[in-house]
Amino acid sequence: MKKYMVAAALILPCSILKINAQVSGSANPEMGNAQYSAAKSNPASAARFSGDNSNDSTVTVSVKGLLNLIPDTYVATFNILQTAETAEMTEQLMRDRINKFKAKLAGSGVDVKDMHVDMISFVPKYDIQTENRLFSKTYNEIPAGFEMQKNLNIRYHKAEQLDDFVTLAAQAEIYDLVKVDCFHSNMETFKDSLRARCLAELKGKLKSYEALNLKLDTLRKTIGEEFNTISPASRYYSYQAFSRASTKAFRKNGSQNNVNETEKTISRYYMPLALESFDMTINPVILEPVIQLTLQVSVKYHLRSLSRYYLITPVGESKKLILK
Repeated sequence: MKKYMVAAALILPCSILKINAQVSGSANPEMGNAQYSAAKSNPASAARFSGDNSNDSTVTVSVKGLLNLIPDTYVATFNILQTAETAEMTEQLMRDRINKFKAKLAGSGVDVKDMHVDMISFVPKYDIQTENRLFSKTYNEIPAGFEMQKNLNIRYHKAEQLDDFVTLAAQAEIYDLVKVDCFHSNMETFKDSLRARCLAELKGKLKSYEALNLKLDTLRKTIGEEFNTISPASRYYSYQAFSRASTKAFRKNGSQNNVNETEKTISRYYMPLALESFDMTINPVILEPVIQLTLQVSVKYHLRSLSRYYLITPVGESKKLILK
C-alpha cells in the first residue's frame, strides 16, 4: 500500500494487476479495458531552442531540469468523528479515543511533541418531532445530540511507520486517514543543486550553438526561471481494469434477459513526471513516491546586427564604423 494517497478510508486499493507486458500493465491508455479519471500527465515539452519568426532578431535557449527527492519527514492526518446525546459525553468519548490512540503511538516510539490535535467542529444535531393538532401537523426541530470532529496530526520520518499507525488507529476506533503530506528538511540545498546543474547544462548548449555561427548579443538578453514542487499526493491516478462478459449468446437465443453488472474495482497507482520532458534529471531511478523539483531556465538573446555603417568625413572620405 502506498502511503501518499489522500484517502477517505484506511485501506486503499493501490495495487496494479499486470496481465499484459511487464512494462505495460493494465494502466495503459492504449488498452481497451481501462477507464481513467485523469488526463495525460506528461505533455510533450516545448521546443528548447527557437528563434523569433517575426523578425529573426531573437533566439531563446532554455533548459528543463528534474530532481527526484525522497522525503525525510511526513505528516499523517487522521480524522476523528464522535457523536453523543450530551456535550459532556461527546467531549469525554472523544478524549478517551484520542488518549488511547496517543498512548499507543507513544508506545510505538512516537514523541508526544510529534502529535497535534486540531479542533475541527462541535455542533448540535437535530431531529424532527411531529406535533399532531386537530386539523394539521407541525414538524419541529429538537436537539438530539452533538457531533464533534477533531484531526490528529502525526509527524514521523520513516514511510513504513504509517502501516503501524493505521493498525493503532483502528484499535482506537479511528478509521479515517485523511491525507499524508511529505517534506524534506534540506529542500533549499537541493534547489540550489538543481539550479547549478541547469545553468551548467545551459552553458553547454550555448557553447554548442557556436558551431552555427550565431552572433549573440550578450549585452542584450533577458533571463527567466520557473520553479515548481510536485508532491507525491498530486501524482496518483485511478482506473478501472475489467473485461466485459460477451452478450452474443443472449442475442443468438433471442433472450431479453437483463444483465446485472457487478461494481468494478477502482485501482490507483503513482505516476511521477516522465523523464522525456526534461533535458537533465537528478536521481532518475525511483522506488517509492518522491517529491519532484522542476526548474526551467530560459535566456532570450538578441542577434547582433550584420549591417555595416560608414561615416562620410568633411573632406568626402568614407570610413567604416566598428560597432561593438
